[in-house]
Amino acid sequence: MNGNRLTVPDCVPLRHFIFKMNPPEFNEASVSMLTEAVMTYLRNIDIGPADVLGISPAEIGGDAFYSALDHIESAFNLSKSERKTATIIACEWAPIHTDQSYAGKSLLTLVLHTGRHPYVMQTMHAEAIDYGYAGAALSAKTSNVLLQKGDALIFDPTTPHTAVPRFSATGQILVLLQFEIDDGDERQRQQILDRFSIDDAGIVGMLVFRD
Repeated sequence: MNGNRLTVPDCVPLRHFIFKMNPPEFNEASVSMLTEAVMTYLRNIDIGPADVLGISPAEIGGDAFYSALDHIESAFNLSKSERKTATIIACEWAPIHTDQSYAGKSLLTLVLHTGRHPYVMQTMHAEAIDYGYAGAALSAKTSNVLLQKGDALIFDPTTPHTAVPRFSATGQILVLLQFEIDDGDERQRQQILDRFSIDDAGIVGMLVFRD
C-alpha cells in the first residue's frame, strides 16, 4: 500500500527506495572522456521530447570509451556480472513510468550530463482517501531528488518515477550511466546499504531545493 516493492530502511530519508550517495573518487579525465564520447554519439540521434533512450556501451565503443568505463566500474567496485549490465540512458524528460523488467534490481546511477539546469527526479504512488458517502479521491505521495552532473544515486525502478528539468531551457538533456544491483529481497537490500555505506553519513542531500 505504500508504493514500495520492499521495505524502505529507516536510514533512507524518503518514503521510496531512492537516495543520493557520496560517489567514489573518480579520475576526472576518465569521466570527461566517457561523457564526451556519449555526447558525440547522441549528436547523431534525434531524441523526441518524451523519448527515453537506452544505449548499450557497444553502440559507442572505442578504446578510450571502454577505458573510461572500466575506471568508473572499478571506482564503484562492481562485479563482473554487474559490469555487464552497464546502460546509458538519455532523455529530454521522462514521463511517469515503471521499469518492471528490472524487478529484483535497483539501479546504481551516475549523472553524466544535465545541460544548463539540474533535473528533478520524482518517485511516487497514490493512496485512496475515503470520504464515505461523499466518495473518494487519490492523494499522490512523492519523493524528490535534485540531479546534477556528478551525482550518484540508487533507486528502485519498479516504483513509478519521472525526471524533468528544474527549469525549461533549450538543449536540456539528461544522460545517466546505470548498473543493475541485485535487490530481490530484504537481505539483498540491506547488502546494498552496507556495501555503499548508506547511513546518515553516506547519504547526501535529498530534496535540496525549496521552491
